[in-house]
Amino acid sequence: MKNRKKIIAAVLAAVIVIAAVIWCVPPKTHSAEGYAMGSAVSVTVYGGKNSDEAAAAAVEKIKELDSVYLSHTEEGSFTYRLNAGREVEADSEYLKIIKDCLLLSEDCAGFSILCGALENLWNIEGGGYVPSDSEIEEALLTVDGSNIEIDKTRVTLKNGAIVTLGALGKGMACQQAVNLLKESGAKNGLCTVGGSVGVFGSPGRGKDFKIGIRNPFGEANEYFATLSLSDCFISTSGNYEKYFEKDSVRYCHIFDAETGSPVQNGLSSVTVIADNGTLSDFLSTAVYILGEGRGIALAEKYNARVIIVRDDKSVLMSEGLEDCFELTDESFTVL
Repeated sequence: MKNRKKIIAAVLAAVIVIAAVIWCVPPKTHSAEGYAMGSAVSVTVYGGKNSDEAAAAAVEKIKELDSVYLSHTEEGSFTYRLNAGREVEADSEYLKIIKDCLLLSEDCAGFSILCGALENLWNIEGGGYVPSDSEIEEALLTVDGSNIEIDKTRVTLKNGAIVTLGALGKGMACQQAVNLLKESGAKNGLCTVGGSVGVFGSPGRGKDFKIGIRNPFGEANEYFATLSLSDCFISTSGNYEKYFEKDSVRYCHIFDAETGSPVQNGLSSVTVIADNGTLSDFLSTAVYILGEGRGIALAEKYNARVIIVRDDKSVLMSEGLEDCFELTDESFTVL
């Protein structure tokens, strides 16, 4: 009897050890990478069947979104054809993209998807040019939402307007990739497109994903803080990626459609956490344009949370982020 009890105890102990090992070992990762929207793309699925195929399909979905709909440089995309021909016969997805963008624009007067003429004028990516007031005034005539019309399935541009969807595209891509992964049966995953991230489920052992927030004063792989989150989308906009300097003034790629000039308001970056990828990307740009007061109010309207980094390295956060925020660079000050 004693031997039998010893055997049973040994078996139970072995089962407990095996269970503990299984619990501690994170699920196998399945990843795919690519390039779209001028940025690196990465998709990772944690555990599950056919996850390699799902991750690869998500990357292809992002590339398709860019090449078929969003890109203003790739011939054949709806946006390229619209800008080149001044009108385009659109499918239902492109019509939804344009309508959603115009609807969001109504909440931020300084935000416009028709800033292409301003971007061309300032030539940020080509080395930079500081235009005259009269040149800016002329370009401002193109940014108003009335310069784009939708008649059933036809989209038309007027008055020299040029569509550019870069301020929402990366978040939109993360949203579509996450949707595809979930539809494939994935329970846990992460998608990154440039400064936008989408996460759902857990990377293992029930933990949240740890997302680094870019140091706007450092290199591309440097972070000043991390966020532990799941089931959300995170987007960051700032003055550190595309810019030029003249006479000690930095001119970034984010334009205020009311002034016609790059935004200069004492902010270096804005990170937004939202339930929707397109919304997170839009809000990170809109909050950056509007500044602290009006920007935070806009984010709150959409139940989004915000982290703002000022030029002096002070950091503002929405209430409720303290538990998931960790400062990793002590040169920053959390207010």
